Amino acid sequence: MNIRNIKNMSSQRFHAPNSVIEPYQYDMALEYIETYKPSTEINNLIETHLILKLLKTENEFSKFKHLIRKFHNDLSENFPITIFEIDYDSIDIFYKDIFWELVLSLGKINKDDVSQFESYIKKYNIQTMNLKNVTKLINLFPQVIKENFLSLSRNIEFFLNHQSGKYTDSNGLYIKLGITNEEINNLAKEYCQTDSINPNYLQSIVEYKKLSKYEFDDEIKLLAKRKSDKFWEKHFETNEGMHYSQSVSISPLELDQLYVCESNGIIINKMILDEHHDFPTLLNNYIYIFGFFNYETGLPWLVANDEIFSFTRLFSQKSNAHFEDYDSHLKQSYGLLFYAYFDYLKKNDIDIEEIINWYFNIYLETELNIKGFHFHASNKESSYYERGKSIICEMDSILDQYELFFRHREIDQGLLEIKSKASSYASLKSFNEKKFLKLSYTSDNSALFSTLFSDQSTLSFISSKKEHSTFFKHIKSGVKITDFEDYQVKQIKILIDKNLLKLSNELITFTNFQEINILNKLWKSGTYCLYYKDKLILDIAEDLCKKGYCEYSDNLFSEHENNYLSYILDDKKYGNGLKIRNKFSHGKFAYKSEKEHIQNYLELLQIVIFYVMRINDELEYYTQLRQSKK
Repeated sequence: MNIRNIKNMSSQRFHAPNSVIEPYQYDMALEYIETYKPSTEINNLIETHLILKLLKTENEFSKFKHLIRKFHNDLSENFPITIFEIDYDSIDIFYKDIFWELVLSLGKINKDDVSQFESYIKKYNIQTMNLKNVTKLINLFPQVIKENFLSLSRNIEFFLNHQSGKYTDSNGLYIKLGITNEEINNLAKEYCQTDSINPNYLQSIVEYKKLSKYEFDDEIKLLAKRKSDKFWEKHFETNEGMHYSQSVSISPLELDQLYVCESNGIIINKMILDEHHDFPTLLNNYIYIFGFFNYETGLPWLVANDEIFSFTRLFSQKSNAHFEDYDSHLKQSYGLLFYAYFDYLKKNDIDIEEIINWYFNIYLETELNIKGFHFHASNKESSYYERGKSIICEMDSILDQYELFFRHREIDQGLLEIKSKASSYASLKSFNEKKFLKLSYTSDNSALFSTLFSDQSTLSFISSKKEHSTFFKHIKSGVKITDFEDYQVKQIKILIDKNLLKLSNELITFTNFQEINILNKLWKSGTYCLYYKDKLILDIAEDLCKKGYCEYSDNLFSEHENNYLSYILDDKKYGNGLKIRNKFSHGKFAYKSEKEHIQNYLELLQIVIFYVMRINDELEYYTQLRQSKK
């Protein structure tokens, strides 16, 4: 950055990266209006444009509506005849996009300017695809922008940044430019062959999943993987890095202690585990001792939204179809717990598959009078690679059996044998049409949830309080409306008007805390199961749906659980998925070490236990329905 840019930044009035003036800047906007003087300086012209947009849209500034025509005329008269005389480097960094917005709105550029536009972007090294108004510029100069994009290998990073979500072609930008798949691959190849690489983007290439016309050739993915491996190998040669470790052990403790936390791990009381080794208790231990399953929110490590802003997520480049809706440290901790319990049972000559075998082959018939389910445990003396291949077949069979039982209320073994299409975990239904609540993410609702539950909400910061928390937590701990600034009070009054909040002697409270608490749990975990809930909670759930905040789901697994299953098992949705089912089924990974095979096998066992928990809820609910009709 040159000295001129530093000067401009110090004099800039508005931080407006989204081409808007935020409410917290309204005092500065008012000062600008009251001290306004026409100017030909480009940053001042841009600020006048921002103020003009404010006058047109915000009622708060309605008394200045008479200035709209003047500001518009001043912009037209004082803006340079040609933009190519403007020193682009002198434009404040936060005003770059707004500059092009203003240029296009004033009609200061057209198709006849193609040669001058090309020279201008080359002179100032402007990467046009990074501009928010690039679509309009493409309509004017498609060939120039295409060449500009393909001229720099680092632009593959931009491509990867905009290959996420349902639509993976960045709203058709690359198709509009006529960029071919071969050209994308050549750009990626050039990037992998340079020294100026970011290993996160290399990993994104490796994990890239084809969801549109664009895909990376296997050779390019391999090149990126080897480049990434080489980078990290060299990095750790010269950097010790940060060491982080966790441990789980099962050892004797005092009788009244379930566990003890240490600085780097946890000790589970072996004496409690030793008390009962019957299969029902051993299975219940996954819920009541180890907490692998929660009847309300399902898998404890799944996270739909981060309450606390994460710089790690902000700066970590992800592949186009990247699953990250879980707490990696928490999942690792539970993985260690699962491994420790597996090892404990093994030392006691108990195999987890034997417990699962008992549940499907004995328990369901003797306790719930449900016949036809079966599970065949693998040979515990076999390698973990062979056991993994075996349990994959049994997992598919479990879902097939459940689907047949759901459809026919019985399992016809003949029909099971000839069933041609494997059941999908994502499409299986619940006996309860109102099993799960899920948030309804309209634009209004999304803004509301973020306001209440995110620490990045404008209501999360209170100048009189040292701790930075969410608005939801502020209210729980006790906060008055006088603790907030004027611009925050306006938002709070909107929530009061929606009957979500109420005031009592200036103290802010929730109109219905349980209602908001359910929304908070849903926002954080993505799952809220209504099984085993009393009438009060069921009535609140019904009310939330009527108000449009939530809707019901009748699937066997919640939406977030289905996403997690896809991440673990297959490659249907996510480029960074573990693809463990494929690794065992396709035979490509037989060469892996036994250590890797046991890790994958234990991941599958966790999923099977999860299947048992969810299916058991369904079959108990079905049994109750059946008995109530007698």
